[in-house]
Amino acid sequence: MGKSSAERKSQFLGIPFGTAASRLRKNLMFSMAVRLGDDICFRCGTRITSPDELSIDHKEYWEGISVDRFWDISNIAFSHLSCNVASQRSTSKPASIDD
Repeated sequence: MGKSSAERKSQFLGIPFGTAASRLRKNLMFSMAVRLGDDICFRCGTRITSPDELSIDHKEYWEGISVDRFWDISNIAFSHLSCNVASQRSTSKPASIDD
């Protein structure tokens, strides 16, 4: 039996196809953010200069609070990955509505 489509693509690209597709989406998203002027970090206010730095960030915490907040596009901003991760570590999570 022959190789699957993903296996063929992975072999051709030299990396797993899922990894390549994810990297392509991130590069596209970064390119669009730059063109639209949305390449300023929500957390620190400085420019995001590469796709590797780009992170999708929720402005308001959602987990345990609101599924709608997770999906709300107006609750989404771009940030540096390092700023996003640091905010997750340093911020104490609010109690759930159910608590």
